[in-house]
Amino acid sequence: MRRNIILFALLIVIVTVSQFIIAKKQLELGFFTDDWLFLSSYRLYVSNPILDLLGAWKSIGSHNFAHAYYIGILHNFFGLDYFAYRLTNEILKIVSAFSVYPLVLFIFKRRLIAFLATLIYGIHFSTFGLLDGPSRGEDFIAIIFMNLFIIYYLYSLKKNLSARLLILLSIFLSLVVFIDATRLFPLLGVVFLVEVLYLVRNIFHHRAIISLK
Repeated sequence: MRRNIILFALLIVIVTVSQFIIAKKQLELGFFTDDWLFLSSYRLYVSNPILDLLGAWKSIGSHNFAHAYYIGILHNFFGLDYFAYRLTNEILKIVSAFSVYPLVLFIFKRRLIAFLATLIYGIHFSTFGLLDGPSRGEDFIAIIFMNLFIIYYLYSLKKNLSARLLILLSIFLSLVVFIDATRLFPLLGVVFLVEVLYLVRNIFHHRAIISLK
């Protein structure tokens, strides 16, 4: 138990410190052209982020909606404090990295594999691409919700699915698809595929039991 705590604490330190070392220069940058365009779209179509939600979705389009809403809402808090945008994205990236750990641990039941998977996600160059522009940080939110959804979904396959857990699953899935529809909508197909495979497995398992009798 103590060894596991030390290992996880070490992971937290490595992943957190590495983010600020590798992406140090990005904390000093401001907005890029796309960021200004997304912010302009938000300010043009949104006066109330809740009441104007569906109207903005139609006007801005599903591909850019999440980017525009993300940077627009942050602008309400940070104004033109570019460092605050960058720091927020860094923190979200760190949280998304840690959301990988319980998912991999649940699937493989090996803490070392979960440790390595989280470490690779945390320091791999591809995940730093989302830090280029302040308007890309919502992708980390989508990753967090996606991992949480998959964890609860896999858990539901092993346990009796309660109404409360079903509602929670639906909320996670809806948030994932809504936040980043253009990238994460295939998750709906993954759920269908897993259900089919699970059904087929149960059918063969049932037939095997009958044949043994």
